[in-house]
Amino acid sequence: MANPVYDCAIAGAGASGLFAAARILAARPSMRVVIIDPNSRCGKKLMLTGAGRCNFTNSNLDLASYNTDDPAKLAHMLSQFGASDTIDFFENVLGVLTVNKGELYYPATLRAGTVVDALRYFLEEHGCEMLFETKADKILPDNGIYKVITGDGREISASNVVIATGGITYPKTGSTGDVKHLTEGFIDNRDLTDFKCSLVLLIPDDPSLKSLAGVRIPATVSLGTEDRKKVACGELQITKDGGLSGICIFDLSGEIVRLVDAGRTPVIHVNFCNAEPGECCLMAAVRAKMFPERSISAALSGMVQRTVLEYVLKKIGYKCNLPAKDIFYNDLCRIADALTAFPFTITGYGKPADAQVSQGGVNLSALDGHLQIPPHPGIYVIGEAVNVDGICGGYNLQWAWTSAALCADGIIGDIRS
Repeated sequence: MANPVYDCAIAGAGASGLFAAARILAARPSMRVVIIDPNSRCGKKLMLTGAGRCNFTNSNLDLASYNTDDPAKLAHMLSQFGASDTIDFFENVLGVLTVNKGELYYPATLRAGTVVDALRYFLEEHGCEMLFETKADKILPDNGIYKVITGDGREISASNVVIATGGITYPKTGSTGDVKHLTEGFIDNRDLTDFKCSLVLLIPDDPSLKSLAGVRIPATVSLGTEDRKKVACGELQITKDGGLSGICIFDLSGEIVRLVDAGRTPVIHVNFCNAEPGECCLMAAVRAKMFPERSISAALSGMVQRTVLEYVLKKIGYKCNLPAKDIFYNDLCRIADALTAFPFTITGYGKPADAQVSQGGVNLSALDGHLQIPPHPGIYVIGEAVNVDGICGGYNLQWAWTSAALCADGIIGDIRS
């Protein structure tokens, strides 16, 4: 008996692959869809998002916070399927109740597993086939359709093939940059951007930072000069190896990775007080006057975590046990300047296993409005396999949903299907 010809074969059971299948079957339940994934279950990486809470979209996406080779096309795509469309699909098609904290949206359970389960249940009920522990190895044209050759030698025929294999982050979940070899013969190498880490910890040129391992502190981090400065806010974390992590670091990490890979040594400035230098100096002066007999580190400990304060004091040449009464106003201003703009020279960054998101992949400019490779109708690339990445806060999952939805709409309307 001849193998069936599926209407759509999807390589990858992550966020974008699952959503594309759900979107297709919600509109066309009669279509035959198969998902191929090397893991033993679907949504393995999706389960990790947002520390397991799944911040799945953002109602106020700032397009400047995305990195891509074609910003205009990305803006148009997000206008076609944005946050409100995502929320509507989750609530009214998948049955997931959503809640928001400001502009950030989550499943009401605050569990990524709820999102994975909703997609899985929907696909199972609509007859989607799932081939787990199966890796898509190659795609070949075959008399107007395509054959997906799997790692174990099987051939899966389909009118449309969607590459949703992700980037290079969390490789244990199956994201190992497979889009490059799956698009061989369909995409010119000039239309591929090398994968790099994004949303990743940074390694400063300061071994002594290990002394602050485990510290978590609200901070504002800046990169660049006054005329072209990028700023990010949020919790800053010091890792056990003396790395810099946390949302405020992740949101700048994509650009910093590019600079480091280009041979540059970028410098970031950390504001540990989230205040202007003058304001910080005034706060320090008030506390030094309140507690003149205390050491300077004890007197100012109500402003900033003492371990961080002592680290900064030592770095700029002050003894932590110096009495506050012996500190002059100019010294307090110098301390305030350091607390509000402490420099770290970045010399490296974490490995793919440490990163939350990749940058790179198939250039968005090489795909049409439905994420299809124009010279090869029926071949689509979506999600993190495309050269689009954003900051923390639902940006990257929204791209997964948007690219999947537009791809699905293209397949649904494709007369070949």
